[in-house]
Amino acid sequence: MMDFKRIFSFILLLIVSNGFGQFTLLNNQTGNQINEGDIVTVSTNDLVSYLTITNTHTSDINLSAVVLNMVNTDGSEGTWCFGVNNHGSCYFGMSIGDVKQGGAPLPVGASTNATDIDIKHSDGSSATSTTNYPKDYVYKIEATDASTNNVLGSITFTYRYDPSGAVDDFNKNNFNVFASGKQLVVNTKQAVDVTIYNLSGQEIKTISLAKGVQYVDMNSLPAGIYMVLAQKGTHHIYKKIILQ
Repeated sequence: MMDFKRIFSFILLLIVSNGFGQFTLLNNQTGNQINEGDIVTVSTNDLVSYLTITNTHTSDINLSAVVLNMVNTDGSEGTWCFGVNNHGSCYFGMSIGDVKQGGAPLPVGASTNATDIDIKHSDGSSATSTTNYPKDYVYKIEATDASTNNVLGSITFTYRYDPSGAVDDFNKNNFNVFASGKQLVVNTKQAVDVTIYNLSGQEIKTISLAKGVQYVDMNSLPAGIYMVLAQKGTHHIYKKIILQ
């Protein structure tokens, strides 16, 4: 079962920034860009997924990566390598909170090498078992200015191994929420459970919403920043909202 308290302790530190405009993250297997909150799903055991980061900032950047959370795995089955210009190193097995520095700064307009960053899941001899799938690894990649060490932005995404080959049909493209005055406007393509947290990670409200456009009264809450967690089965989405 996911430890939401643990993951919120990390996520709430990230909600005031993101990687857009500072760097891009590309999945080399599909050619698709990985954005904040995306889920990268693989169904092949031992498949190495290579990622590429491109510096779109106006100065050189330093990169780091951290394992924020893991679901249905103790980390021994995961491998990840993270670096810039062949200065990285690899973890064979991981723990929540593991941090890797990227090595050399990434120059303006430059991209990491094709094999600088990669992640994979290996079931070993239990590859055909049916135990506890999907298996998720939640990663955050963060960029800082190489000259000032100021944090510029970050991208948090989930790497999911699911041998059933099932496609995650509950994602940020079919769930949207925004604040309008003192109410939330939720547009969901599936029935979903929603939990609202404050900046301290305290659970404020939990509701079940039907498919379609729904309105949630927030009049009892003070103005500020909140996190919305949407859940359907094993799938989850995080959204930031700002109440005026």
